Parts: sequence; structure tokens; C-alpha cells
Amino acid sequence: MLLLTALLSALLVTLAPQSAQAHTPAASPTCTSLDVSATNYAGNAANHVTVVIDGDTVVDEAFGASFVRSFAWDATVDHDWEVTIDQGDGNQYDYHDSGTQTACEQPPTTETGVTTEPGFHDVCGPEYQLVVPEDTEGYRFTVANGAQDGSGDIVVTATLNPGYVWTGGATEPRTWTFHATDEPCDVPTTVEGTPNVVDQCGPGYDVQLPVVTDADGYAFSVDESGVVDGEGTVVVTATLADGFTWQDGSTEPRTYEFAVTSEPCTTEAIPAPTAAEVCGPDGDAPYVLPADGEHYRYVVTDPGTYVDGERVVTIAVAFDDGFVAPEGATTSWTFTFSDQPCDTPVAGIATADVIVTGATCSAPGTATTGQTERASWTVTDVPAAGGTATFVAVADQGAAFQAGLPGVSSDLTTRTFTLDVPAADGDLCAIAPPPVQPPTQATPPTTAQSAPPTLPRTGFDLSAILALGALLAVAGATLVVRRVRAEG
Repeated sequence: MLLLTALLSALLVTLAPQSAQAHTPAASPTCTSLDVSATNYAGNAANHVTVVIDGDTVVDEAFGASFVRSFAWDATVDHDWEVTIDQGDGNQYDYHDSGTQTACEQPPTTETGVTTEPGFHDVCGPEYQLVVPEDTEGYRFTVANGAQDGSGDIVVTATLNPGYVWTGGATEPRTWTFHATDEPCDVPTTVEGTPNVVDQCGPGYDVQLPVVTDADGYAFSVDESGVVDGEGTVVVTATLADGFTWQDGSTEPRTYEFAVTSEPCTTEAIPAPTAAEVCGPDGDAPYVLPADGEHYRYVVTDPGTYVDGERVVTIAVAFDDGFVAPEGATTSWTFTFSDQPCDTPVAGIATADVIVTGATCSAPGTATTGQTERASWTVTDVPAAGGTATFVAVADQGAAFQAGLPGVSSDLTTRTFTLDVPAADGDLCAIAPPPVQPPTQATPPTTAQSAPPTLPRTGFDLSAILALGALLAVAGATLVVRRVRAEG
């Protein structure tokens, strides 16, 4: 019975629930330091730790869930120490210990120095930048961050590892204290450079933004939600960082709007292909292709053989996406070649032109043949008073007109001009006013011819005859007047 009771008691002890992890305060002196730790305390309790070394209070502060720190000292001398830890939410895990650490027989002999010091940057605002170097074999870093909401002191401590001293023999920890502030920057800034959207044509465009850094105090963002199928509005926004203002004191974002379009791009002028021969055969390519352009290329459909004595070749222009030909440009050509041998090879390109003049108030326009080269005119039909005029130019033997021009035949041997000749415009011509007569009282000028004329070689005086003629004229006028009155 006693044995059964003992077994049941042991089983109950084994199955009893384990208690929560206990608080673990401790103070451990060594030759080179005093190591103090307090872990697993309540983080929201008013826990407090005090450390006194050689009569000096080196720590007297509150802590949260844990406190772990090492206090280096000179290993060649004795040190008195005392550690007190007060639990903030009770006294069950209060801790107090003290003692004396005697000097070690062998002092550290390895010297070291801080190769890279901690760095800190805090211009303004709640954000700051703290850089803590990596620990080394001789020392290690700890950080006590007292900054709340970006404001307060931050202390970085470098503590020697056992067996090391600072260069020169010192053993005390080295500290760096940085002060962080959350004061607003209120730094005036301006947009350096201007954002741009390059949109020449087609559905694509290029957003170009100036380079900015954190020190500039603003950043760019791009909103392309207003662009559909390559057309719409791109909005670029410059937004201030916290603590910055524009130079005029405002803080609203600055926006830039750019309209983009999907209108197709226009290529450069497109040269027409030419026929090397209109009769043949002339090998594989009796035609000459210009070089492809930057955004277009020539596509040739050439059967390479003659059917019923003819070989029909078509040449068309293919464009890159978003590109079209200039307005009115020819983009396809058809050549019909004969397998009959040529009398002579094509010597060159034939040219011809027609000149049309406009109509006037009194005459219709005209159409006349202009200069030709390696060609002649065979048929003309020119209306006399306006209408449609027809001219036909025929290439000389061995020459051909350039394919693709208006009116050029498929075999490139003729070019027909059909054009309208304007008729007279129908407006009445303006009539010039009559000249102004001189006053009747004016005395005619005396000239050498005022003297009575004489017959040649006879010297006969004509004065009497002229006087007689004047009298007869007066008499005749009197008769006419009287007759008119009598009839009346």
C-alpha cells in the first residue's frame, strides 16, 4: 500500500502543469567585465536596475522585458560591484547581489581599436538613419535607443571582448550618443528640371523625368490611366517629402499634363521603282528598287517567268507599325514586261510636261506642251475656249517613263496628260476712261507748221482755197439746219 501511494504521488508530480518561464536575474563578474542580465520580466512593468562599480553608479535606469549589458573593467586591479534589480509588478523576482572581483594573474595583452565608428544622419522629421558596424573579434556593439516617435537620444556602445584592451591600454566601453529630432524640416525646395512626354506620332510615347534624390525633397510619379489605345493624357506629379515645402510656402503636389495621340507617323518621301527594260528578257530583275527607308520597305511579287509573252511584276510598300506614306504618295506599282527582245537597251528615263495658264476676262486659259527629254508628242486635243485637253507623249526608242507617275502606261512607253483648261472667267473687262480734253479757250501753240502751206516747187499760196472751203462748210451747215426745221 505504501509503495502504491508513492507511485501515485510521483505520477501526479510528473503530470502537474509546468510553471511559466521564470525571471532570470543574474550578475556575473569576470576578470575583464561585470555581466548583468535580467530577462523574461513584464515589458509593461516599471522594472528598474542599478549597477555600482567601485563606488560609482554606472547604471540607474528603468527597463522593459529585459536588460542585458556588460561592464568592462581593468583586469589588473580589484573591483567592488553591486547589482540591484527591482521587479515592477511585484517583488518575487527582485534581485540583489554584490562582491569583489580580484585582479587576474594575467592581464590582457591584445590591443584593438574601433575600425569603423557608428554613423547617424537626421536632417529633420521623424525619420533618421543609424548605421552600426559589424561586431569584431575584439569588441561588440550594443544600442540603447531612447528615441520615441523619432525624438530622443540613441546611445551606441562598443564593449571589449575578454582578452582585449583598447589601443593604449584602456578597457572602458566606448560610447556614441546621437540625438534624433522629429521637428519638421520646413525646407523650401523647387522642382529642378521639367518632366516631359515625347509623343511624335503613333501609339507609343516616352516619359522623361529629371533625376531627383532624397535631398531634393520631392519625388515624381506618373499616372497613365487617362491613356487608352495610345491616346489621352499623361499626368506627372511632383510630391513633397515630409517636412518640405515649395519655395512659395505651399505644399500641394505640382502636376504636369501631357496630351498624347495615336495619329500615325508619316514617313519620308518614297521613291518609285523603275524598269530597267520594258522588253526582255533581262535576267531575274528587269527593274531597279530604291533602298528601303527608315520605316518602310519594298515588297516585290515577281513570278520570274513569262506567261503568254508577258511577265507582270507588282511592287508595294510595307510600313512599320504606326507609320503611313505622305499624303498623295504612290505606294504600289505594276510593271508588265515582254519577252520580246529589245531593239536597244533602255538608254534612260523619258520626261514630258504640260503647261497650263489661267483664264482672263477676255480669253480662256491655254494648255501647251512643255519640255521633253527622250520623248515626243504624238496626239494633242486642245479645246479653243476651255474644256478638257489631252496630250500623249511617247518615249523614244530605248527610253521609258518612270513607273508610278500619273498617266504612265504599264509598259512605260507612253504618258497621257488629261487636264482641264479654264474658260474665260465671265467677268467684264474694265474699260479705260476717255482722255481729258483741253479747255476750248486755250490758245494753240504756234509751230513752224502754222504758216500757210505751199505746193511743192510752184510756190502757190493755199490760203484763199482754205478760206473758200470754210465758207462752203458754213453754208452747208445752214442748209442742213433749215431742212431739219422744215421737216419738223
